[in-house]
Amino acid sequence: MKNSRGDMALWIILGVIILSSLALVGGLFPNKRKPPQVNPETVMLKDAPESGSQKNLQLKTLSRITPTPTPTPTPTPGPPVNYCNHDNGLPADATCVCREVKIYCENGVCRDVQGHVNKCNPDPTLPYTKACKAHGANFTGYLCIAKPVIYLYPTTKTLIDVSVETEGEIVVSDPLYPVGGWKNVLAYPSGKLIYQGKEYRELFYESNVTNVKAPEDGFVVKKENVGTTLKDLNNKLGLTEYESKELTDFWVPRLTSLNSSYVLISLIKKKDKDKIDKINIKPNPDILIEVLYYFKPLDKQISIKPPELPQAPKRVGFTAVEWGGTIDRN
Repeated sequence: MKNSRGDMALWIILGVIILSSLALVGGLFPNKRKPPQVNPETVMLKDAPESGSQKNLQLKTLSRITPTPTPTPTPTPGPPVNYCNHDNGLPADATCVCREVKIYCENGVCRDVQGHVNKCNPDPTLPYTKACKAHGANFTGYLCIAKPVIYLYPTTKTLIDVSVETEGEIVVSDPLYPVGGWKNVLAYPSGKLIYQGKEYRELFYESNVTNVKAPEDGFVVKKENVGTTLKDLNNKLGLTEYESKELTDFWVPRLTSLNSSYVLISLIKKKDKDKIDKINIKPNPDILIEVLYYFKPLDKQISIKPPELPQAPKRVGFTAVEWGGTIDRN
């Protein structure tokens, strides 16, 4: 029995020693440790430096290199656009860019149209060939054309006829201006127009009349301020935000590209405008808003009385709107 008890005591002592050893190492149930997070940087190896005559036993050491972000390249501006210096149907240089429509004429006949959905037609009664023949039967060269715009806002869906009386000729139009004018234009209160199965937002035309009477009043503004001046005038004259934006989008680039420091801005009187371009609308609109600008480039300030602006009419009933303008370079 002594030996048996002695053996048991020995085993107990051995068990205590083993358990104590495990506890010192990390316990019977060590906690799981998460691996250290490694910063996702580029890791490169490099030679360890030598110390004196003895080489370091570590042949390579680790060195972290943070990648340098690639800078965003700055776009290089292109060369300035060589715009033609007018868009009133007068001959233009072959190398300049018309802001709206450029027509190429050959022996008085339209041969090519740039910047417009309507294309050439040799029919002498149609607009583009009319523009060419206005400069003679043998005229060969380029013409730049701009646009006046007409909006129609009936109170209900209505068929409307629109025609233009002019001293000259309609040389550009959209939709194509036929003999006698646009007939049966289906107009909606929203301003949407349907003509010959196609949808439009406005009607536009350009005549080759240039003898506009210069107003005796106006505002002289710095060229860089024409945009804000026109927006203010458009609002006072009764244009909607959409109509005003279309007008400024069309005219501001033309005016700011003028070779002048100032621009005279005035309004063409209705009686003077009707002598050269008069629009006829049937049925008659209850309200007709006409905003027709006169622009003249100036090298310096001049003394001129400000114009008396007409009061913007309240849009009641069938409303029609026309805006346009001309640049006097004389």
